[in-house]
Formats: sequence, C-alpha cells, structure tokens
Amino acid sequence: MIRKRALSVALSTALCLSPVLSSAALEVVVTPSRTAEKPQNTPGYVAVLDRQQLADSGARTIAEALRGIGSTIVRDLFGDGSRTSVGLRGFSETASHNTLVLIDGRELNNSDSSSPEWSTISLENVERIEVFEGSAGALYGDKAVGGVINIITRAPQDLSGRVQVGRGSYNRRMLQAEVQDRFDSGLNYRVFVEDRKADNYRDNNELEYGSYQGRLGFSGDRLEAYLEAGQVIENQETPGALTQADVAADRRQSLAPFVDDFSDTETQFTRGVLKYQVSDTWRFESDISVEKAESDFRISSSFGAATSDSFLKREQKSFSPRYIGKWETNRGTSRITLGGDFSMVDYSIRSPFGTTQTERESEAIFAQGLIPVVDRWSITAGARHADVDDVIDQGMGGQAYEYDSDVAELGVNFVASDQARLYLRADQNFRVATTDEASFTSPGVTQLNPQEGVSYEFGGDFLFDDIQYGVNLYQLDLEDEIAYDPTAPGLFGPGANVNLDETRRQGLIVSSTIPLTQMLQLSLNYHRVEAEFRSGGLKGNQVSGVPEESARLSLDIEPLEALTIYTEAVYTGQQYVSGDNTNTLAKRASYTLFNVAARYQMQEWAFGARINNVGDKEYNASENSFGGIQPAAGTNGWLTAEYRF
Repeated sequence: MIRKRALSVALSTALCLSPVLSSAALEVVVTPSRTAEKPQNTPGYVAVLDRQQLADSGARTIAEALRGIGSTIVRDLFGDGSRTSVGLRGFSETASHNTLVLIDGRELNNSDSSSPEWSTISLENVERIEVFEGSAGALYGDKAVGGVINIITRAPQDLSGRVQVGRGSYNRRMLQAEVQDRFDSGLNYRVFVEDRKADNYRDNNELEYGSYQGRLGFSGDRLEAYLEAGQVIENQETPGALTQADVAADRRQSLAPFVDDFSDTETQFTRGVLKYQVSDTWRFESDISVEKAESDFRISSSFGAATSDSFLKREQKSFSPRYIGKWETNRGTSRITLGGDFSMVDYSIRSPFGTTQTERESEAIFAQGLIPVVDRWSITAGARHADVDDVIDQGMGGQAYEYDSDVAELGVNFVASDQARLYLRADQNFRVATTDEASFTSPGVTQLNPQEGVSYEFGGDFLFDDIQYGVNLYQLDLEDEIAYDPTAPGLFGPGANVNLDETRRQGLIVSSTIPLTQMLQLSLNYHRVEAEFRSGGLKGNQVSGVPEESARLSLDIEPLEALTIYTEAVYTGQQYVSGDNTNTLAKRASYTLFNVAARYQMQEWAFGARINNVGDKEYNASENSFGGIQPAAGTNGWLTAEYRF
C-alpha cells in the first residue's frame, strides 16, 4: 500500500501549491477515445503540453519536453534525444514495450526491442503532446500498459516559412527550414528539412542527423485527407558503458573496446490519412502507413572480446480504420467507436550470435462507447479482440507461434460542474514479446507467455479561483510480465528474457497550476509509485529500475510581452539499478536537475536559449546490475535564432 505519510504530504503539497499540465483548458483531446472529444467526457488522467508550453520551455528534443511531466521516467542515454526511452506508471527498463508512442495516431514503437523512432519527430512541428496515463489495452491493444503518448503535429497554415539555426554545447549545431501553404481550394502542403551534428558529451559519440519530410493534403467541409512521407538518416558513434571506477577516473571517456562502435540507421516512412463525415451522426477515419528501417551497427563487449558488424532490417505496415458515431440525447452526447488495427512486420537481424528472421501479423477489432446515463453521469465501456501470429526462423527452420487476447475497459465519469470532475476506471491490458525478446530466451523455453494485466484508477480534476488541481490513484497488476533477467540461464551464458512472477504497481499522481500574478505561473507535478513482486521467490522485493518518487516544479515568467523565462526543477528518487530484482545492491541515489530557458520574440525574429543541468549535477542516465553505467551529460545549453516569413 502507498505509505500514509507520503500520501498525506503529497496531497497537502498539491492543495497548497496547486494540475500542472491539464487538458481542462483544451476544447478537445483525441487520445482517450481515438477521436476528438471534450476532455471532461473521458474518464482518466490526461496531461497535455501545448504549443506555447513547448516553445516557452526551450526544449530541443521530445525527451527534454517529456521531462516536464513529473510522472514520466525518461532515460536519454546520450543527452541528444537519439537513444531515449520514456516510461509511465513505474516502467523503466521495459518502458519502450509498455508505453505506446504515437504521432498523430500512428504507432512509433518498433516490433523489436529498440526504442520508438523519436528521431522522425521535429519538436518544431508539434502542436501538442497528449499523455494519457493508465492502461488503454481495450482501445489501443499491445504495449498500451502504462499509458499512451500521442504527439499531435500542426496542420499546414497559410503561406509562410521559417529558417532556424542553433549552436550548443559539445559542438552541437543545427539548421532547420520549412515552408507551408494552404489554398482556398482546400489543398495544403508542408516541406521540412533538418540537419544536425554534434560531438556530444561522451567520447566516441559523434552524431550526424538529417531529416527530410513532406506533407500534401486536402481539407474541406466533410473531407480531410493527406499523404506524408519522409526520410531520416542518423549516423552515431556509440561510447559503450563504463564501470564505477571508470566514471570516477573520467566520466566522459569511452573505453578501448568500444572505439569502433557505431549505429547507422536510415528510416523511410509513408502515411496516408482519410477522415470523412459520412452524415451528421457518423464519421469515418482511417490511416495506413509503411515504415522501412535499415541499420548497420557494432556493439562490443566491455571484456574486450572481438566482435563484428551487425545488420538489421525492418519493414512495418499498418492499417487502422475507424467508424465513429455521435448523437445528442436528453442526457448528453453519446458516442460509439468501431474499428480495427491490422499490421504486418518483416524483421531480420544478422549479428555475431547468428541470423534471425521474423514475420509477424497482428489483427484486432475493438469497440468503445460513451453512454450518458443520468444528468452529469456517463459510462465509458470498450472491448478488443486481438490475434498475433509469429514465425521465427533462427537458421533451423521457422517456428510458428499464435497468441490471442480479449480485454475490456469500464469507466464512470461524473462532471459535477464546470469546475469539478471525478472518474473511476478499470482497463485490462496485454503485451506480446517483441521479435527479439521471443528469440532470446532460456534453453528449453520455446515461447514466452503474453503479459496480461489490469489497471484500476480513481481521480479527479478541479478548478477553484483559476487554480487547477488534479489527483490520481492507481493500481496496476501484471501476470507474466516480460523482462530481461541477468541471472536466468542464457544461450551464451547468464541472461535471458523471461516471464516474471506477478507484479504490482501502486501509485499516486498529483498536479497543479496556480497563476501567482499576471506575469507568474507556478506548476507542480508529483508521482509516487511502489512497484513490487507479489508472488514467487522475489515476493515483496521492489522491481528494479523504478524510481520511488519523481516530481517537477516550474515557474513561467513573462516580464515583457515579447519575453518569456522558464525555470524548472526535476527530481528523481531512489531506485534499484536495472536488473537488481533481488534488491541486493545499493540503490541509486536520488538527484535533482535544474533547467532554465528564455525566449524573445521580435517581429519576424525569435531568439531562444536553454541551459540544462544548471548545477552540473553528476548522475547516470542508466546503470545495471552488471556494473555497466551510462553517465549523463553535465551542464549544457542551446542558443537558437529563427526567422519567419
């Protein structure tokens, strides 16, 4: 159970300071229902970073922006956003598989264990980021265990363009250019290019990045459609891990075994979107996407063992049609969403450990309804049936595996007034092993069981005297959680992917915003979670890699109409190092980071600056039970200049 003292302190803090990144100020959000909906009609906790907040924060990457939500666990290995995982509700080591990441509803998660394709996103093109915390298995299916992060991009506007240049620490330099237009006929387009280079904090960590993206669309009274395509080329040297002794000697060094390590990836994607208002009641929406990625890389051993280059190739195709009906009743608005998610993945990897080829086909149908039952009360109910078929060939003939899952959700929403809302929600979830998890198990284990679970939550949003408050209590129970166990027997020594014994995550989130004056606004977000094993030999132990507490306190200052100043403190609590589920090693110490940013607008010109880790705090982005450490960057900053025309 959540400690009473922590609960008391957190609640009193929220009531004194006052919800930070709340959706209450928005007319609609799309993530909780997969279509535009008033936020007060959707049971659940939704945090929103809008366009203005993103600009004021001075964030240069999605990782920097998401750190502004205190309940997220962000691990940015190199400090440049290129190797980032973001977890919600107590997921850290397996965050990329238990947090669904979308861009305009298109899934960015990969079928293998690599992180979502954050590199395909330019923060300058983002309209807002919606973070729907809590399981969403019935609506989104696989991976929507801890929550859903949906990145909403901006639609093309009237004829305009911009050029932005930037310089930063570690010889970072950046150039962006964009042009867009929207014609009276409804046709619209946008073209965007970005070039970025950096030496980065660690030795042997040089980055070269190029992004080229375009969008062509049409928007009319009843029809909206667009086609977008892009290519991202990311070539990066990888510095490898250090030991504690290495860090003490020089935390920026890269050891001799890793001097030739690298990761060169080329990603191409195409996506088509269609939205058509069939009648006053019914609307059809669909999107289809194809993503291809090829990567050459080398990952060496810290023990000095020789290695050779590896090659990965992945092609993902997906199609998601939805039929949405909305109509008014004497009790309020009713809505029903009927849809399906269909995908095909071809994945192959050639490494010193051998060659693996995987084909995966996924099919799912789902339904969700919003039903107003009495005045101010509504029920949200949904269900999903999913089938996943895998064929895995490790050079000894293909082996076929089949998975199927049925999950459901039920939520109750009470809108007491325009200033107060309460909700209660339960949602079942599931996760299927990624293609490389499924092929790297202990000897004799032919198949990992699908991970299954259920999430319960209770919360509310309140607005009093322009002060917003939010509180959310949750419990997430999992069976057969899929994770890497460094002590399990492996094919080449200790270490394999396994099904864990039953686990439970219980947590509290409080958030608040308070306008102190016309020029000052204070924001707070606090998250406490207890992640524990509740059966088996590890019963009562804490799940490794999960900070017990995290918090964020920020202050927005607008001394002049053209000038904004942003300061934040981000706290990460103690945690056992990744892989230490026996809880025998010392915990990682807590730490607090201080960041500051400023933005000045002068007609067509905009100038920005951001400094991260102002106090030059020495902390680690990652640390595992083998003693491997990835040191995080010290004090670093960016300066940008932008011209719009």
